[in-house]
Amino acid sequence: MTATKVKKLTKGEENLIEKFKLRDYGDPLSPEKTELRYNPVSGVSCSLNPFCANLYDQVSAQYAKYERGDYSVVHWYDRLKYLLLKFDVDAYMELVD
Repeated sequence: MTATKVKKLTKGEENLIEKFKLRDYGDPLSPEKTELRYNPVSGVSCSLNPFCANLYDQVSAQYAKYERGDYSVVHWYDRLKYLLLKFDVDAYMELVD
């Protein structure tokens, strides 16, 4: 059994997780990557655990709001995408970057 590296969260990251109810989707460090998401531009797919899949869905939702002209969501978009980077670098690189 391999040890999972614990990611220390800032108070701001904890508040972000609470605001978007991301804890409802399980452990952010779960190795079980059962969800599949696609990059809308490149078409590349990436397997994610349920927490990171929902986090990516929130990133996508904030981006869609921005594209519709709601520029107030830039703050949330940035914070959510960097949280995804913290938990799953590969997903960030394949889906967001």
